[in-house]
Amino acid sequence: MSKELKDFASICEKIGKRGYLTSNDKEKLQDIFGERAERALELVFLNRVKKYKFTPSNITLWVVVGKTNEYLVIPESRFCMCDDFLFSFFKGEQPFCSHLIAQKIAEVLGEVEEIEESDEYYFPLMEEFVSLR
Repeated sequence: MSKELKDFASICEKIGKRGYLTSNDKEKLQDIFGERAERALELVFLNRVKKYKFTPSNITLWVVVGKTNEYLVIPESRFCMCDDFLFSFFKGEQPFCSHLIAQKIAEVLGEVEEIEESDEYYFPLMEEFVSLR
């Protein structure tokens, strides 16, 4: 795990325990991620992070609503469908877009819109993401 990833995990752990974000947290996030941190915090505070829970399968999908599209985010794999993530990945950089950052911060703060759907809605939703590419 890279130093940036460890630092981010540490910051998120502190935010989660505290239940709020401090100006020091914001500075540290900006040190790690630059302008991506600013965009991520904006997404969090505009309530743009969604967590879909499907029943009865218990499948969970994370979606972050960006400026022009909704992006599927898979936090366990540190994956996002946005161009910023994909271009960084193909350049060999460790990709961490604003959507991934926003998802994690929103999760630890509890600033997530939770949406419960039946399993019937899962495939149509996934088809939407595939058609966006």
